[in-house]
Amino acid sequence: MGSDKAFLAVDGTGLLERVVAAAEAAGASAVQVIGGNAKRIQALGYEYVADIYPRMGPLGATITALVSASQPAVLVLPCDLLEPKPAVLAEIVAALSHHDVVVPTVGGRSQWATATWSVAALPALMASFDRGVRALRHAVGSLSVVQPTILDQNALADVDTPADFRRWSEVAGFENLACNTQKVASTSGAKNGAALPENH
Repeated sequence: MGSDKAFLAVDGTGLLERVVAAAEAAGASAVQVIGGNAKRIQALGYEYVADIYPRMGPLGATITALVSASQPAVLVLPCDLLEPKPAVLAEIVAALSHHDVVVPTVGGRSQWATATWSVAALPALMASFDRGVRALRHAVGSLSVVQPTILDQNALADVDTPADFRRWSEVAGFENLACNTQKVASTSGAKNGAALPENH
């Protein structure tokens, strides 16, 4: 979009703030924002964690989230979600059980940027990264992946283009749309963690 999507404002509230609030409402015990504008993130009162692999895509940010996790499971969320639903996020966390990762499916599409990861998956992800893999879906190898279907088509809707933002504003009835800055975030909480990564 040519701007930092984390600080895109919807009805006066930045996307990053909306995602953090949803993660906390879903039961996150701790929230970390991975990468991005450290000063602006810290000014909002959030814990900032520098991306270990800046500008290397969501796999690097996910590895950073797992390395810095204080809980055995981490819910990783993009910070450009428009209207994240706490109940849906809680469902994605609850589905982890004995699996290594939960990747929700919406409208037949796997949402790899929005997933719950067991910290035990870290060695496999790091091994894939070291082999040059950068796509999350190719990095899981033999890890146990569960893909629950999310029926709410809007629960994980994100912003990729200005047109996406305009369309969503018309459907949701948002009036105050203002563009500021950033993208992906990861969070950890309630026996799980949440982390929010930067724009990649």
